[in-house]
Amino acid sequence: MSLATVSWGGGRTALTNNGIHPRSSTARVFTSRINRSDCGDAQMFRPPNHACEIHSMLKFRLRTLLLVIAVVAFVTPQVYDWIRQRPVAIIGYSSAEIDEQLANGRPVLVLFTASWNLQSQAQLVAGADGAWGLVRDNRMTVINADCTMKGSRGERLMQQNGISSLPAFALYSPNDPLNPIVVRELATESNLRSALKQTMAMNMGGAMR
Repeated sequence: MSLATVSWGGGRTALTNNGIHPRSSTARVFTSRINRSDCGDAQMFRPPNHACEIHSMLKFRLRTLLLVIAVVAFVTPQVYDWIRQRPVAIIGYSSAEIDEQLANGRPVLVLFTASWNLQSQAQLVAGADGAWGLVRDNRMTVINADCTMKGSRGERLMQQNGISSLPAFALYSPNDPLNPIVVRELATESNLRSALKQTMAMNMGGAMR
C-alpha cells in the first residue's frame, strides 16, 4: 500500500491511494483487510524466524547438558566414596572360614578384638580411617577374631601370630597363606595399605625364587 503526501494549510498530510488518513481507524481496518485478502494469513507478511528458534533451542539444550555434566561430576565422587566407606560384612572367626576364603583367591583381613578394648570394637562398626574402601577395592574378606575370653579360638590365633596386645590385625594372602602380615595397630587405611605392599613384595620374591 503506497502513500501520497498532500499539503494542507501549510502542513503536510500523508494519505493512502484511497484518500484515507493512515492513522485513522478506517485506515487500520482497511490495511488489515488488504493484508488478509491477499494471502489469507497475516503471518505471510511476517514469516517466523526458524533459524532463531532452532538456535535458541540448541542453546537451551546445551546449557541443560552442561548443567547435568556439572552435577554428575560433583556428585559422582561423593557417591563413590560413600559406597566405598559403607560398613562391610564381618564374619566370625574359624580356621575353616579362612581356608575357604583363601582357596577362593580372596585376601583375608583378621581383626583381633576384645570387649575390654574399645578401639578394636569401634572399627567393627565403622572401620578405621577409611579402611573399608581399601577392603572393597581389594575384595578382602573381613573376619573378627574375638579374644575376650581366655582360651577362645580368637585368643589362640592371636598367640599363634605372636600378638600380646590390642588393637592388632593380620592380613592373609592367598599366595602365601602360612605367613600372614601381622600389624600391632588399628587396621587404618594407611596400615592396611602398608600390609598389602608387604604381601605383594613377598609374592614377587616368591615368584623370583
